[in-house]
Amino acid sequence: MKQRLGIAPTLLRDPELIILDEPTNGLDPAGTREVRELIPRLAREGRTVFLCSHLLHGVQEVSDRVGIVRKGHLVAEGSVDELLGRGRYLRLRSEDNSGLANVMTAIPWVSGVEMLDGFVRAAVPPDRAAELNRVLAGQGIYLSELAPWEADLESIFLRLTGEVSER
Repeated sequence: MKQRLGIAPTLLRDPELIILDEPTNGLDPAGTREVRELIPRLAREGRTVFLCSHLLHGVQEVSDRVGIVRKGHLVAEGSVDELLGRGRYLRLRSEDNSGLANVMTAIPWVSGVEMLDGFVRAAVPPDRAAELNRVLAGQGIYLSELAPWEADLESIFLRLTGEVSER
């Protein structure tokens, strides 16, 4: 209730900018959901909401843009989709990932080929996935997995801050 009472006076003044620091801290699941529904609603109403939180799953759910700060310095900023690389990367696996990566670097419309956690991640337009599969099969490389690369804000944060490699 204290957390809810802390937000209420701010909203009564109808501000254009609202700064929330860990607004879901100490809330039960229902209260957390209420706050996560409130934040985008405030934005839709034309307010700017500046949210500071270490609960990155919640940040990912309610934010349009995100800034990642490490030791007081901004290391990345952009839309959630930009930071997550949504729609830009494919996740591939074959019996020979090294051979797969080598072949993919020679395809002109494929870039950013790298090995991550037993997979090959490559910047490929998702609408070209079937074409990529045909090209690889034509070169004798058969995929056991081909899917969009899914990341979450926590793994991106850890990679950008040098804490842990991306999942």
